[in-house]
Amino acid sequence: MEKSDPQLGPARGLIAKRLSMAEFDLTRIVPSDGAARWIENYWVIEWDRGEKPVYRQENLPHPSAHFVLDPQAGSGLFGVQTHRFFYELVGKGRVIGAKFRPGHLFPVWQRSLSELTDQRETDLAALGLDLKELQAHFIALDDPADMAEILDRHIAALSAPDDPKAVQAHDLVHMIEGDQNLSRVSTLAERSGLNARQLQRLFAQYVGVSPKWVIERYRMIEAVEAINRGEERSLTALAHRLGYFDQAHFSKAFSSLIGRTPQQLLAQSA
Repeated sequence: MEKSDPQLGPARGLIAKRLSMAEFDLTRIVPSDGAARWIENYWVIEWDRGEKPVYRQENLPHPSAHFVLDPQAGSGLFGVQTHRFFYELVGKGRVIGAKFRPGHLFPVWQRSLSELTDQRETDLAALGLDLKELQAHFIALDDPADMAEILDRHIAALSAPDDPKAVQAHDLVHMIEGDQNLSRVSTLAERSGLNARQLQRLFAQYVGVSPKWVIERYRMIEAVEAINRGEERSLTALAHRLGYFDQAHFSKAFSSLIGRTPQQLLAQSA
C-alpha cells in the first residue's frame, strides 16, 4: 500500500506496481522548508511477510542520490543506480531513505557525483551524519516514520554556499522528466544554452550520470508507468509517444533494461 503526501503524487518507477503494493507499505513524506533545499522527499518501506517466501522487488531508480537507513542490507549514502534495483523482502523489516534533489548533493558533498554512481558511501562526516547513531535511533523507534523528523533536523542544519550550477542541473533533470518529447541531447543543449561537452561535465559532477542516460531513464520510467496504469494497450502507440522510431527499437531498449519485453510486463500488470 502506498501512503504518500498528496503534494508528492504517486511513486514512479516501481515495476509491476500493482503486485508490489500488495507486498509492502510505502510512505513518502515531504521535507521541511529548511531541508527542502536538499531533499525531494523521505520514504519509508515496511513489510511483514511472516512465513511467506522471499519477494524480490524491482524498480527503476531516478537520477537521484539517497541517504538510506537499512539495518538488514546496509545503510549509507547511495549514488544513482544505473540498472534495475532489486530488493529482497523477507520476514519483517523496515527501511527509510532521504531522496536528494538531483544536483543538490554536490554543494554539501563537494565530490563529483560520478564517484558515487552505483556505489555506497558509509563515511558521512562531510554531511555531519553519524551513520551508526542514526541507525540505532531508527531500530529503536516504534513508528519508523518518526525517523523522517530526525533526519529532517539533521539535513535542515546542512549549510553550503549557493551554487547556480546545482540549480541548473536540477532544472535540466526536471525539464527532461516533464517533457516526453525531449529525446535527444542536442535538443537539451539547445534549450540549456550549453554545448554537449558542457552538459556532460555538468551532469557528471552534479548528477552522476550523463544527460543521455537521464533522457533514456525517464522514457523507460514513463513506459513502465503507462503499463502500470493500464493506459497503453497499443505498444506501438506507446513507442511513438516516447519518441522511438518504431516498436522494435522500443522493445529492444525496454527488454535490455527491464529484463522482459513490454508485452510480458503488460500481461503481468493486467
